[in-house]
Amino acid sequence: MTIHDIAKHFNISPSTVSKALNGASDISPEKRREILAYATSVGYNSRRKNSIRGYVALLWNGDKKEAGIYATAAEAFRETADKQLIAVDSYPMDENFDLEKFLSEHTYSGIFAPDAGYFSIAYRKLMNTKLPLVFLNCTAPENALISSVCGNDLMSAAQAVEYLSSLGHTQIAFIGGESNSAVNAERFAGYHFGLQRNGIPFQYDLTYFGEMSERTGIEAAEYFLSKNKRITAFLCVSEQIAEAFIRCLRSAGIAVPEDVSVITFDDSHSIENAPFATASIVQDYKKMGQQAFNALKVSMQGFPAQHITVNRELTAQETTCAPKKRIVTADAD
Repeated sequence: MTIHDIAKHFNISPSTVSKALNGASDISPEKRREILAYATSVGYNSRRKNSIRGYVALLWNGDKKEAGIYATAAEAFRETADKQLIAVDSYPMDENFDLEKFLSEHTYSGIFAPDAGYFSIAYRKLMNTKLPLVFLNCTAPENALISSVCGNDLMSAAQAVEYLSSLGHTQIAFIGGESNSAVNAERFAGYHFGLQRNGIPFQYDLTYFGEMSERTGIEAAEYFLSKNKRITAFLCVSEQIAEAFIRCLRSAGIAVPEDVSVITFDDSHSIENAPFATASIVQDYKKMGQQAFNALKVSMQGFPAQHITVNRELTAQETTCAPKKRIVTADAD
């Protein structure tokens, strides 16, 4: 079976068949799907080594609250694929998605699932896939076909502590989320590593953990305001916590950054709408989407799964400065 045989079957040109088999973008998804299904049914196989046949699926739920960051990654993935003539089809990945039926009805060479987090239904559905697959910010080491592109949370937290240390801060507190969160654990480990690398002793009472919400920021402010310590800087695990925390400090007469410095991980970019500028550890999701396509392409060519980390960047440092005075206790004069 050759390309010419397939072209004869559909009464089309061999070049059109070639475009369908190689994922070109100037052919309709319906026609490409029809040609690929027929080629598979008759046992067609390109003799080119490491060829990429077919096209890839983008599975995600664009209606989710966090869709903004995933949309950035998805669009970058699609743009990178377009430049390399690999077509991408998008489908919603929600609780009603039937993966087995989907795979039986379509012929794909790979899948990108940007919002299939560890605790999502989508993650469990995709775990046993037989197609090359890329996850964003989570891994599946037990499946050799699943690649991943993740932010380097540990080193980002360590670098934030190092930056604060370079300003002269030695009493740096950490405000974290749920203890069973892998992301929280990695960021806390980075905080601990940053202290150690800069010769700052770890103090357990300079840490506060709660749920990943504004409530934790409020409770953390109450906790630290009650301590009679010269705490001059804080590293927050999320922007929701940081926003509430800074608001409470200012209500108590504590200026940011004149009295204390604050750095936060910004995962959803909602911090941009807050009534203050903040020092944020941000992730370049465009770069992550580009790397996701590159990882998927390598796996589609028959190579082992790729596990790529993309460093975060410390930006907008308006909420940090050299230490000037202490946080007062709640009952101080």
